[in-house]
Amino acid sequence: MKRLSLLSLFSVPMKFSLLNKVNVKENSNSRIFLICLLIASVMWLLINLSKEYRATINLIVEYQNPPSGKVLFNEENDTIQAEIYATGGGVLSYRFTNPVVKIDLDEVLLTNNNSNFWLPNRSLNILREKLNVKEVYRVKEDTIHLIIDELGKKKVPILSKVNVIANQGFKVVKEAFSQDTVEIRGPISLVKEIKQIPTEEIVFENKEQNFNKKIKLHYPQKIKGIDLVEYEVALEKYTEKSISIKIIPVDVPVNTEIQIIPEEVEMKFAVGYSQFSQIKSQDFQVVCDLKQINDTLSEIPLKINKRPKGIENIRIIPSKAKVILVKKEI
Repeated sequence: MKRLSLLSLFSVPMKFSLLNKVNVKENSNSRIFLICLLIASVMWLLINLSKEYRATINLIVEYQNPPSGKVLFNEENDTIQAEIYATGGGVLSYRFTNPVVKIDLDEVLLTNNNSNFWLPNRSLNILREKLNVKEVYRVKEDTIHLIIDELGKKKVPILSKVNVIANQGFKVVKEAFSQDTVEIRGPISLVKEIKQIPTEEIVFENKEQNFNKKIKLHYPQKIKGIDLVEYEVALEKYTEKSISIKIIPVDVPVNTEIQIIPEEVEMKFAVGYSQFSQIKSQDFQVVCDLKQINDTLSEIPLKINKRPKGIENIRIIPSKAKVILVKKEI
């Protein structure tokens, strides 16, 4: 059997101890290196951010103080591109968030032939002060056109572009908006020309039950008003009804007896359940116009002179009548 010496028993732990010391020293050196690298990077960043650069940024322009009694009608704030000279920190912040610059129209507004405009490149000093930068060299947009006019208001009718298609056996008996007119606001020169405001074009198909919907209104550019209007639709189930109606002759020749064949016709029509029991024969008038009689016409088409509201698909059976004329003896 091989014997282990006392030295060999302690040699292994001593080796591990030395290795641990080496690893600790290497880890410590790595941390020191990383800390130094981080400090150097921060210093480099601060130095570069403090330097001044020439760069192009986007600006959002908000206009203030239009002429007395006038209103600015631009759809939204203008965005312009400006070439500036500023610190790296300033340029970086403007790249992340577009700065908002408030422009006083009393100072910059120009007018020519009833057109209003602003020339940004004539206001570089104003932009420089607003942005708090060393220099503003130029603005890409040379001319900004502005719509400035008196505020006009008036009410105009709503033009429906809504179509409701009822399911088979049903009928739309009522469709109405919550209001017939809408108040519009905008440049008075544009408001004067507007006669009506249309709704969005929308189709409701296969409807059987009453419903309400909010319908969007479409306005011309620069014109404002309420966005939505309530739309109410009532539907009713329809059924067919038949009534016998006596034919009434009109324009009967003098001293003439007549015989109409048949004397009555059957009137068929579609009617809603709510009206079914209310419709009577006296609500109709079917006439036979004797002026149409001639040698070649043996049957005269019948006409409906009176009928109740709310019915449809009306049919007269038969649709023509024969007329026999007999002169009276004097």
